Amino acid sequence: MAVDPTDEANVRPVDLADVRTLVRVDFVEAQRGLDDEGEGHTAPIGAVFEQLLTAAEKSQNATWLEELAASIDTTLVDTSGSLDSSLQEVRERVAPTLKAFGYPGLGNQEFVTAARLDSKRLLRNFTRIHYPGVAGVRFPESYNGLGTRNLVMILLKLFTCYRDHTATSPGTGIHLVFLEEPEAHLHPQMQEAFIQRLTYSVSLFPRIDAQMRANMPGQAGAAEESGTAGGDGPRWNAQFVVTTHSAHVANRGCFSDIRYFRKEEDAVESGSDPGPARTVIKDLSQVTDDERFLRRYLTLTRADLYFADKAILVEGASERVFVPAAEEKLAARRPGETAQYVTLMEVGGAHAHKFYPLLKLLGIPALIITDLDPVDKSGPKMRKCPVSEAGHPHNPSIKAWFSETQDITVAELLQRAKTGPPIADSMCLAYQVPEEPGGPCGRTFEDAFALANRALFGISPRDTPAKELEEEARSSVERKRSKVDFALDHVLGDHDWEVPKYIKRGLEWLMAQDGTATKADDK
Repeated sequence: MAVDPTDEANVRPVDLADVRTLVRVDFVEAQRGLDDEGEGHTAPIGAVFEQLLTAAEKSQNATWLEELAASIDTTLVDTSGSLDSSLQEVRERVAPTLKAFGYPGLGNQEFVTAARLDSKRLLRNFTRIHYPGVAGVRFPESYNGLGTRNLVMILLKLFTCYRDHTATSPGTGIHLVFLEEPEAHLHPQMQEAFIQRLTYSVSLFPRIDAQMRANMPGQAGAAEESGTAGGDGPRWNAQFVVTTHSAHVANRGCFSDIRYFRKEEDAVESGSDPGPARTVIKDLSQVTDDERFLRRYLTLTRADLYFADKAILVEGASERVFVPAAEEKLAARRPGETAQYVTLMEVGGAHAHKFYPLLKLLGIPALIITDLDPVDKSGPKMRKCPVSEAGHPHNPSIKAWFSETQDITVAELLQRAKTGPPIADSMCLAYQVPEEPGGPCGRTFEDAFALANRALFGISPRDTPAKELEEEARSSVERKRSKVDFALDHVLGDHDWEVPKYIKRGLEWLMAQDGTATKADDK
């Protein structure tokens, strides 16, 4: 440990015992014995009460729990005395039988009985939680749902950690409490409520201590004199480290509080064995742009972005309905593909670019499917126009992707996507392209779908000028009731259809990703 931060040579060794005076560590494991009744864990909550009394015995400060423990022990001593007398009477009655078999023999070693009632073992082995039923019937602990039992167990274990900390390490600077997957058996609303209220326990438990001391006989005056009645008890400098696989838990945290663990493999040449996997820890506090928007989106939409192998961001409801069907159709043509966890998020063309920094940091392969939305800005008023009239993209996500090119044109976009979709880091941008070189191009998903399936929409032969074909496609899709109805009619319909080229290329790129970040940059 450095004594003088400015002098690297001025150091002294530090023992583990010294570290423990500064930092205390406790663990609340995921395996809490809630449904393991065949392995001797029939009363896990009773075991926690035992730990509470054990902590009370170590305490350096008299509190309500220590006095309660002492009261229980006093009661058990009296009970032990009565039990001793009863057992001695039993011994005297069975003594003649023992003598008939030669006991105690020549040594004359008579035995006496002694009852030893241990309060902590009684709690572990005989404490049961019951729940009130109807007509005086009570249900045992095992009859309640595992979610409720899990929540009760976690809270009792946290309170035990707090009591043990204040009893044995009142001067400890930091108390680290690790919680492993608290979401087990909890429904989504309970998961969110738990993680939101977790830090509240730092002030809640000391306040409970102070209130209980104030209610103990002879303690109220002392509590009031010290100014703690109804206020704070011993300070609890707890910091919680929660590991989770729940989007409901993760999405409730600020980016500055989240550490994202990702297993990565070093890129290798084709045909070579993959290198050893390594775990990379990423600090999400680096995502500062649009953090408020991203957090609100992830919370409101229940997105599982943190736990996906890959991600697809789409523009609207039509793509959200269509893309899973397109994935299924393309996967059927690629038998043997390994199943992967892909999250699909509808973010809109105006907001997809706000996810670029987060996706880049997470490093998961991400496909952004968006629209060209070309507009003509030559006149006094900007107007929508067909792709064949060139123009400029009216899409913030495309403009943000090609931010280094001032006022990029649709013609330039089509040229950049001529041989494949643009790729940067671990992201791929898919926007409309012609189904064949020099052919017509859709400005939206609906237009592109119609041009990829001309026979379904009665569109003219291929030798028709591109502008006319684009206008035909546009008018044919405008007759549909809504964009969602358009997608559903074809996804759920009986007729066969083809995936538009820009979506097909994007999905094929995504399917080919093995989780190793793509280093190519086609911006």
